[in-house]
Amino acid sequence: MYAADNEATKGIFMSNKKFHSESERFVKKLTKYFILIDVNKWVQLANDCEYDISEK
Repeated sequence: MYAADNEATKGIFMSNKKFHSESERFVKKLTKYFILIDVNKWVQLANDCEYDISEK
């Protein structure tokens, strides 16, 4: 059992890489409380807000 199962209430985890599949599985159980933002999602969000971020 993870400490987050009983103690954490909210969280945003950001990475400039892709998340490990185990991290994605863990957060999928807790989508009401946590979100993962990897490099691809960050670029998408920035572009949606009209920031010119291009993937390299």
